[in-house]
Amino acid sequence: SPYFVSEDNGKVIYNKDKTVLWQVSQDYSDEFVIPDTVTKINDFAMYGCENVKGILTIPNSVTEICQAAFYNTGFNAVTLGNNVEKIGTSAFRDCKKMTGDFVLPESVTELGNFIVSGSAFNGKLDIKANIEEIPAYAFKDTKFTSLALPNSLKKIGEQAFYGCASLTSSITFGNKLEIVDKYAFSKSGIAGALVFPTSFFIKENRYFCICRMSEYYRNHITRGKCNN
Repeated sequence: SPYFVSEDNGKVIYNKDKTVLWQVSQDYSDEFVIPDTVTKINDFAMYGCENVKGILTIPNSVTEICQAAFYNTGFNAVTLGNNVEKIGTSAFRDCKKMTGDFVLPESVTELGNFIVSGSAFNGKLDIKANIEEIPAYAFKDTKFTSLALPNSLKKIGEQAFYGCASLTSSITFGNKLEIVDKYAFSKSGIAGALVFPTSFFIKENRYFCICRMSEYYRNHITRGKCNN
């Protein structure tokens, strides 16, 4: 083809100059290394590659990971390169073997919904990216045990951390936080303090992140105000 190049007996397809990982066959069953010529991971590029092995390493050459690129893959961990700017909707969703930490580098400027929802991450979620919004359902039903948020954050979307039962550490929110959408932390396991900026005001508890948690958690909100 004048437009594509294939490798591994046709199981891996790139564009002609190998700057876009186009598609990997769902029956791919070995470790997979993304070459450092790649700058973009295409929509659904490795969707459903459940038998792929090892750690997924996104090279520093990659700037964009498109929607559902690694949805339901078999990698057991992921490391993102330092130049990733965009991560699309459901990029790492339902990766049932993907454990450990998930670190969003400072280079990230745009996130889609459901980016790791339903995946098996069980370490720290470290958001170093200077983003202003965590989109809806982004980390829903994950097993993270701790969370670090950027000071740039202004909004946490609906159900962003819904069902994160293993998230038990205290959480400190930056001074720019303005909106926590409904059920953002509902059914999470937070047992420590929730530290908000003094300017943050919770108008209606039914829209607040912990509206379905016990009275114990509501009593551990500090610095902000809460109307019940």
